[in-house]
Amino acid sequence: MLDGMDRDVQQPEPLEALDRLMTGNDRFATDRRLERATELARLKDAAVHGQSPFATVVCCSDSRCPPEVIFDQGLGELFTVRVAGNVCGPNETASAEYGMTVLRTPLCVVLGHTGCGAVGAVVGGESLSGNMLRLSRQIQQAVHNVGGSGSPAGGDALLAQVVRENVWLSIEELLRSSGEIRRLVADGRAELVGAVLEMSSGRASWLGRHPRQAGLI
Repeated sequence: MLDGMDRDVQQPEPLEALDRLMTGNDRFATDRRLERATELARLKDAAVHGQSPFATVVCCSDSRCPPEVIFDQGLGELFTVRVAGNVCGPNETASAEYGMTVLRTPLCVVLGHTGCGAVGAVVGGESLSGNMLRLSRQIQQAVHNVGGSGSPAGGDALLAQVVRENVWLSIEELLRSSGEIRRLVADGRAELVGAVLEMSSGRASWLGRHPRQAGLI
């Protein structure tokens, strides 16, 4: 099959999937990660029997926050979509849609993080060019929404606000651009939530559903 998924796997309920991520992040933040000595064996098994991730995670490409590590999950358990600034354009939305519809993950998390370089560059008014300029447009909208000026003024407080708003904008894009994701969320078959990773502690701050989810679906 195209997706390589084992169709016999029973997916968890959306809130159960969310609890698994929360519990895994708590293990990571308290330095109690599970021993995963058979990761290669898991990869070989998945190559034969297919994948069955229980959550889709849209997150930043930042090398310091790989979702499998910060949520303490193993190979084949998360379907990850990584892009600088965790923005959602057509390709990211299509990838999240694939995870939720083809692989049937009952949960999608849009994860931002403190100290995001992509967000910080836009907040600080840095000159961007090429494809980076295109990527920065959503982040510029987040700056505008929180009343920022696109300059260094505002410091860490402004950056934190924009990181959070940028998560909401990505969720909005997923819901506006994907009828499939809207239907899954509207029917209660999937949850779509936001989170922000606090880099200094390793803890995810869970934002929950978009505050205007009802209107977006």
